[in-house]
Amino acid sequence: MKYDDFEVFLRDGDIMNNKKSTSTFSKVTKVVIWTMLILTIGSLVLSSLLSIM
Repeated sequence: MKYDDFEVFLRDGDIMNNKKSTSTFSKVTKVVIWTMLILTIGSLVLSSLLSIM
């Protein structure tokens, strides 16, 4: 993705955030992605710790 495309994407995102449904949807997706990342990393760390012990 080029820098100009990213700028346009950011501007469009700001425009879209004025609508409540889109902003809540983006928030939900961010939360889901973060929880999935944290769960994946946590399970990896736990399994590695258990295998060491």
